[in-house]
Amino acid sequence: MSPIDQDGPVPVSCAPDERAPQVDTAFVRWQQWRAERDRSLQEPYGWLSPVALHWLDDTPRRFPETPGTWSATAGAVTLSATAADGLTRDGEPVVGESRIVDASRPWTVADRRIELMRHNIGWAVRVRDPQSPTRLGFTGVPTYDFDPAWQLDGTFVPFDAPRDTTVLAVVAGLAHPATALGTVRCVVASHPVELLAFAGGPNLVVLFTDATSGVSTNAGSRALVIPAPVGSTDVVVDFNRATNPPAAFTAFATCPLAPPENRLPFAVTAGERRPR
Repeated sequence: MSPIDQDGPVPVSCAPDERAPQVDTAFVRWQQWRAERDRSLQEPYGWLSPVALHWLDDTPRRFPETPGTWSATAGAVTLSATAADGLTRDGEPVVGESRIVDASRPWTVADRRIELMRHNIGWAVRVRDPQSPTRLGFTGVPTYDFDPAWQLDGTFVPFDAPRDTTVLAVVAGLAHPATALGTVRCVVASHPVELLAFAGGPNLVVLFTDATSGVSTNAGSRALVIPAPVGSTDVVVDFNRATNPPAAFTAFATCPLAPPENRLPFAVTAGERRPR
């Protein structure tokens, strides 16, 4: 039986050595989070897999990497496919002409996945392929070294009521709907700041840029995901966990940009760096 399985007192051989160096638990948690972050990015249909993005109009067209003939009007997409295209949806072959208003269910062809998107500027199809060179060549996201000085105490100041708004995107003319919940106040590198925070499930999401943006970090934004406080207004703003948006890894994303309120004039030398 191993010492881990034994009941009763810890054997002398397993007792902590008070002379051993103390483990930096914050650093260990960050390492674990980084490993999970890299793993999730490398999932077969994650954000390293897109290989194409095509915007549709009312002219039927065939696109590289995308079987079938596609067109769109304001209210629906029309897809024409033959058996030779090899498209399936929900496990069933797609043959003939289909009028589509539901963008939630993807198509598949061999290992590729084709998804439909609808934005304020129109409809688009995106193709994901587990064999994409970006995914196969991925070795991890470059980051700044962990620095506990970038773990900051902050305060969440909620609005009287959530505010529906829009956020511009990396695609010209595209605007993402968003719900602003309030602001996060903290002191960053001796600078008092107030960051607009959006709803992100049970979390607050802060999109920001700083003086490193477009130099050593992604130009359009990085994101902080902050657990929403319960029973208080205290939050931890950990810039070590600032992440790149999908658009940092692929040209086939439509990510939001940081709002003007969150464009910091100083350098945040923490979190993920620019991968390409």
